[in-house]
Amino acid sequence: MQVMCTNEVSFNIGGARGQIWVTRNTEEEYDEACLVPKFKKLKGLVIWGCFIGAQLGLLVFWDYSTWARITTTSYSTHILPILYDFWMWYGMQQGKIIWPVNSPDLNLIEELWH
Repeated sequence: MQVMCTNEVSFNIGGARGQIWVTRNTEEEYDEACLVPKFKKLKGLVIWGCFIGAQLGLLVFWDYSTWARITTTSYSTHILPILYDFWMWYGMQQGKIIWPVNSPDLNLIEELWH
């Protein structure tokens, strides 16, 4: 019996959220090293991933605005069909798969993001 670890992580493409401070001298006002590009709207991306033992699962990519609207029902509708073949193949090969409702605090998948 294997335990499946899952997690999601979000990224901002084209900038960072929040206020950015740039420290410079007066003569460095237009120095490229002291400028930070500004975007009207950040593009957010959420990546969901899983693994079971040494077997990595698929990565699922979402636009952040779509992810923000995902509920328990739509999560089942969006993620489960994508991973069904993986689970069936792995489950058939290895036996039962345990998928905890909440992954443990020391979730090993966190190391995959870093």
